[in-house]
Amino acid sequence: ITTLYKKIFSYLLYKNKQHIIGNYSNIHLTPALNNTIEREVAAALESVLPRAGLRPFMSLSTTDKVAQLCELSNIVIGIRLFNKEIGKGGVGLESFAELLDYPGRSLLKELNKEVSDIIEDCDNYTIFFNVEDELPENLIAEELKLGFKK
Repeated sequence: ITTLYKKIFSYLLYKNKQHIIGNYSNIHLTPALNNTIEREVAAALESVLPRAGLRPFMSLSTTDKVAQLCELSNIVIGIRLFNKEIGKGGVGLESFAELLDYPGRSLLKELNKEVSDIIEDCDNYTIFFNVEDELPENLIAEELKLGFKK
């Protein structure tokens, strides 16, 4: 059980450090920062999944274990983010304001809009070509001439 707990802790530590090492983070990992993160992750893990709670975890199917680990990771990061916001931890994490001001956010919004527009155009073309045989010849020529605009 102790080995399993250490593996879970290592996974959670890795997931928490991913948020620091990400491309958009300006935080650099130091040994002192690393030790603090380890303590915070250990405390959050112990509060969410005490060692005594490992027995039920071990009896889960592999799929359920993976789902539980993903959820556990989100909960631990959430605890650390909350602690950062109240000024009692969350060392190494970006604040909510910094996450919201992520420089690539506007690019992501633009890309999502473009993808949405392309999907809509594809749907319109699909509808058009599915009913093409049923349309009068002059209407088809007119639609193609207009570039199939709404």
